[in-house]
Amino acid sequence: MSLRALLDREFVEPLDLIVDDASHRYDDARASFEACFGYLRPGGLYIVEDWGWAHRGTPEFDYLKGSKPLTQLLSDLTALLASNPRIVSRIDIQGPSIAIITRGHELPHKATLKVA
Repeated sequence: MSLRALLDREFVEPLDLIVDDASHRYDDARASFEACFGYLRPGGLYIVEDWGWAHRGTPEFDYLKGSKPLTQLLSDLTALLASNPRIVSRIDIQGPSIAIITRGHELPHKATLKVA
């Protein structure tokens, strides 16, 4: 079952919060963001956890060596904020682990979003 199918089945109203704490791989995190961000209500929060893993040098992330870092996703989202703040209205970085992306008011409910 796809993420969108699961969200359609389980939730009728727009969501207040989505937390991405999954694979930590850029392609997966980007696909999740693009599929799910439109399910948030305007002002809703999308949290990307462990966004700075590639720059920590800790053994817990050794399995990701050679993977594209999630800092690239944050860079892509920052560009989206700069180009269209009515879709992504704010990005807050809470240390090296938590990035909070706030949904703007322009994106239609359940819309699929292309980041880059």
